[in-house]
Amino acid sequence: MKKKTLIIMAHSNPNDSKINKRIKHTLENEEDIVYKDIKSLYQDYNFDVKKEQEDLLNAEKIIFQFPLYWWTAPAILKQWMDDIYTYGFAFTYDDKGAWKALNLQNKEFQMIVTIGGSEEDYKNMKVEVKDCLSSYSITASALGMKELDPYLLYGVDTHKYTNEQLDDIMIEVKEHIL
Repeated sequence: MKKKTLIIMAHSNPNDSKINKRIKHTLENEEDIVYKDIKSLYQDYNFDVKKEQEDLLNAEKIIFQFPLYWWTAPAILKQWMDDIYTYGFAFTYDDKGAWKALNLQNKEFQMIVTIGGSEEDYKNMKVEVKDCLSSYSITASALGMKELDPYLLYGVDTHKYTNEQLDDIMIEVKEHIL
C-alpha cells in the first residue's frame, strides 16, 4: 500500500508564483496525494479545523510547501498551525504536567521551500536556510513526527528557468517527496 501524502501549500499569492504554481500542478493529481492550497481555500483564514485535522489523521506524510519570505513562511501557515495543531489533538499534558505528543506521532514531515535569492546570497548574509526553517522542524519534533530533508529551490526570483529546467526541477521534486 502506498503512503498517503498531505501537502499544505501556503503562499500569499499562489496564482502569481510561477514555480509554486508549477509544483502544485505537478503534484495535485498524483495518486495518494491530497494537495491543499490553503490561501485559495481559506482566504479569510477561517479554517475548517475538523476537516484539516481529519486530513492530517489520514496522512502518513505531511509536507509544507511555501516560499521563504523574510526568513520564514507566509503568515497563513503560522495561523494554520495555531488553529489546527490544537491541545487535545496534536498534544496534551500528562497528569504530571509533561508535554505529550498525540495524533501526529510517527508521521513523516517534510518541506518544499522556494527561495528568491541564491544560495550564495544567503551565505553572504551568514544565514543558513535550514536555520530559518527551525521553528517548523522543532514543532514537528515536538509532535513526534519524523522529519525528512527539505527540498530547497534557490533563485526563483533571480534565475530565469527555462521550461526544460523547470521540467527537470519537477522531476526532482517528485523524486524527493514521493
